[in-house]
Amino acid sequence: MRPKPYIEGTNVGQATFAPECVDDLIAPENPVRFIRVFVEALDLQAMGFIRSKPRRTGRPGYDPAILLMLYIYGHLNRIRSSRMLERECARNVELWWLLSQLVPDHNTIADFRKDNRKPLKKMLGTFVRLCREMGLVKGEKQCVDGSPFKAVNGLKQSTSVELSQKKLAYAKEQLELVEAYLRDMDEADAIDQGRLDRAFALDIDPKNLPDPKDIRARIEKHEQAIKEMRESGETQLLYTDPDARVMPTKDGGRRACYNMQVATDVESHMITGFDTTNDRNDMNKLCTTAKIAMENLGIETAEFTADKGYSSAKDVEACILNGIAPQVGMVYDRDERVINLSHIPAEITEKERQSTKAEDIRRCLHTGVLPCCYENTDICVELQYESELSCFIRHEDGTVTCPMGKPMLFQGKKKNGTVYGSKEACRTCPNRCTDGRTFKTVKFGPHTSYVPVKMYGSPRYPLQQIPDVNQPDHYHAFGRVKRAQARVMVYIKRNKAKLKERMRVSEHPFGTIKWYDGAYYFLCKGKEKIAAEASLMYLSYDIRRAITLAGGVQNLIHRMRETLARMKSQGIALQI
Repeated sequence: MRPKPYIEGTNVGQATFAPECVDDLIAPENPVRFIRVFVEALDLQAMGFIRSKPRRTGRPGYDPAILLMLYIYGHLNRIRSSRMLERECARNVELWWLLSQLVPDHNTIADFRKDNRKPLKKMLGTFVRLCREMGLVKGEKQCVDGSPFKAVNGLKQSTSVELSQKKLAYAKEQLELVEAYLRDMDEADAIDQGRLDRAFALDIDPKNLPDPKDIRARIEKHEQAIKEMRESGETQLLYTDPDARVMPTKDGGRRACYNMQVATDVESHMITGFDTTNDRNDMNKLCTTAKIAMENLGIETAEFTADKGYSSAKDVEACILNGIAPQVGMVYDRDERVINLSHIPAEITEKERQSTKAEDIRRCLHTGVLPCCYENTDICVELQYESELSCFIRHEDGTVTCPMGKPMLFQGKKKNGTVYGSKEACRTCPNRCTDGRTFKTVKFGPHTSYVPVKMYGSPRYPLQQIPDVNQPDHYHAFGRVKRAQARVMVYIKRNKAKLKERMRVSEHPFGTIKWYDGAYYFLCKGKEKIAAEASLMYLSYDIRRAITLAGGVQNLIHRMRETLARMKSQGIALQI
């Protein structure tokens, strides 16, 4: 028998499938097998999931597990639209197996995400906690970064106070011209022509004049928008999705977006937590995002690395006081970051020093003792007493330098003197000359050459010596103001290796989710719904990472079942 020149398929008119059941069509390493086992292990009622609304005919609603499995499968396979999911349910063999051949309509699918947005937001945290119990993620070292995701709002459906004011003035002038043209339509051509020239300047076609009612509606719309923004204190107003904000993107454009803050584990590259924000920058977001990630993991301390967009002294201090060891890119500092804390004398026991609770960490730091959780990090603590004597000097050329030799800037004139100060010099100074939290200012009288001051610090820092110059004692207030006896200085050494590692850890999830999964935009509107959709996006990413780390779907299922049995015997709850 001669061989056939090409491969032939089966006859489509054949009566039955070759396999005996749908299960035979699903490979053992297919991720849908893990999706079913994972969702069936959850107590969805305890997590707050509600059933879909039944039809008026009395037909019962769908089990929340069915719709949750459908959404997870959709995000794993670039299918996020409710209509596309409905279509796949009717033709996709994997979904036949996963959903037991149920085909919910697109309204039911969309309503499930809308009605269960709060429990859906917790899904990522539940899976992250399970992965930690399975040993797939530790969370000891993490990175935080933010990225804009496009919202359901076009630029034309957004405005600001300045833009609305310009459009309002334009509409009022346009209305004035149209009304004048209509009033004087029967007058002489010369008069009309003069008005027509002005009308053409505002893009008005005299043969197709805009309706004055439409112009008045635009005027009312912009006046209302300006009023709303001024009453709320917001600088922008978006009509389609009011919670989003117009922000610059990396391609140089401007779009309505949400700024998603994401924490990623350094070792496993798994997303451990996220925060939904609409701020245009990442300032003051590190501590909040880190707390969410640690809560999901069930830990109290961890190291977090971020770029210099998070360089806020207030935020960094909040991290240190809450068990978070921050390594943030530096803007003003070069080698180390300096945090100035007030000294609160207390006796610290070894148990308190080894504690990971935030209140014990704060107590140790304010006492000048380094907690054990910070021992192998880039953080060190120094308790400085009033010890060394130095001074501010006004040189012959008129410049003023602080005890550390840094230049002071002119701040203004006061009675009988000139005031100098420098925020930058005080922000990065490792040797305090004041017990206050703000930057130091010093006043020089008309015949003052130097102002003496006692420093909080040690001789390891070179200080200016008091010059051999005679000046009256009343030209300075040395020793007249009562000050605290000690200050606590917290130093964070710059770690270039960690900052460089952050780029490869933080950018990887964003690139995968946006361009591999195609989820660079949101389908929902409003912060709560966006958080639910984002949780599903990040959950699908973490499931792929977990399968890879466990060595396959069956290994992950076996590992999960063993972990859940152990947690049940120990009385550990899976849901956070």
